[in-house]
Amino acid sequence: MKDKLKAMFLRNIGMKLVSIAIALVIWITIINLSDPKMTKTISGISIEQRNVDQVQSESRTYVSDSEKTVTIRINGVRSKIENLTASDFLAYVDFREMSSVYAVPVHVDAKDRTVKGDVEIVRQSVTMMTGKIVENYTRRKMIVVRFLNVPDGYYAVLDGEQDVKSEDLTGPLKTLDSFENLIAEVDVHGSTSDIIQKDVELTAFDKEGNPVDLTDVRIPIDTIKVNVLLLPIKSVPIELDISGVTTKDGHRVIRSKCSWTNSVNIAARQEILDSLDSLSIRYTKRDLISEYEDNDFSIARYLPDGAYVASDIKTISVYIAVEPTADKRFTIKVSDIQTMYLKDPLILKKDDADTVSFAVHDLLKDEADKLTEINLNLYLDLSVITAPGRYTVDLKSWKDVVEKSLREDDVKVNIYVVNDESDTTEGGNGNDSNGN
Repeated sequence: MKDKLKAMFLRNIGMKLVSIAIALVIWITIINLSDPKMTKTISGISIEQRNVDQVQSESRTYVSDSEKTVTIRINGVRSKIENLTASDFLAYVDFREMSSVYAVPVHVDAKDRTVKGDVEIVRQSVTMMTGKIVENYTRRKMIVVRFLNVPDGYYAVLDGEQDVKSEDLTGPLKTLDSFENLIAEVDVHGSTSDIIQKDVELTAFDKEGNPVDLTDVRIPIDTIKVNVLLLPIKSVPIELDISGVTTKDGHRVIRSKCSWTNSVNIAARQEILDSLDSLSIRYTKRDLISEYEDNDFSIARYLPDGAYVASDIKTISVYIAVEPTADKRFTIKVSDIQTMYLKDPLILKKDDADTVSFAVHDLLKDEADKLTEINLNLYLDLSVITAPGRYTVDLKSWKDVVEKSLREDDVKVNIYVVNDESDTTEGGNGNDSNGN
């Protein structure tokens, strides 16, 4: 029986071996066509530091001068490696392996054992981490909150205070001096509620806005808790109040304005915005002023509680222009003054010898040069006179600057009113302004 089986196996052995070889080649070809081998590059694998306490202490830190991430090239079949990313690999240095020149080997492995068996790492960009030991310093840094992706028409503020305002950081002086504050960036994208609570990681940026690597810096906390309040925004007109401005004697304000805007964006709860129709900026100054003033005012000091300035510019610049003034004196014939509202048949008896003297105060130089007897625009309001006689009436002017001076000085004019058809001898009908 054994001989018979042996004879069957050995019969045409050459052909059988060739058939097996051909089948094997066909199988390998099919596999390679359906799941071929490929090479893939994976970047950005962070290098973890292990047993770093072997080389550093509270007073010193190991500072690497090589890359903090590693790039690898791997080989394997497509089905095994095409979906692999940096998160599937672990790169680390063990400071127990550090040499006398502070060089430490960089190891890279796949995290999953099955992946490790299917993938061959053929190249890695960093094989050794190099660096030096430096002395530690301590710096206190403020924690500043920044808001990202705030919805249009809204303004984000902190509701209350974050749980930490500043921290003492320890590390290399070069790193500590490369940034001013720790930054907590709060992304409010997609938020719909008024109050958002978040745990936010702390980062840092240099003067050029580039992220600072804080690997070598010891921070007591990694995150802070913040409550964010989203508030609607309203554009509110600005009204400038200069009633509190006092000039030196012989000077007056000639113009005033807010130098950059006529309105400001205010953020607050809706009920506060509904009650805020305008924002009055009251310009006050303790000292008497005699020339132009250009001062900045904090807008926030004029806002109601719970309202915020929803713009990068938090101050407003107010310009006040002041110039010296002068008085100008005039003597005018009463006969040259226009009479108004005198009832018929009454007329004013004119005597070229009758004059009135007065001064116009608080004139600017240009105003004083242009003001003449002709453009004083003087008149007498005789609407209250109903009978002939002698009267004393107020001198008035259609020009504001003249009228203001006349009112302050209470300039009086003596006149004599007669009937148009009566005898114009002195005394007329014997009635004067006192009824005599």
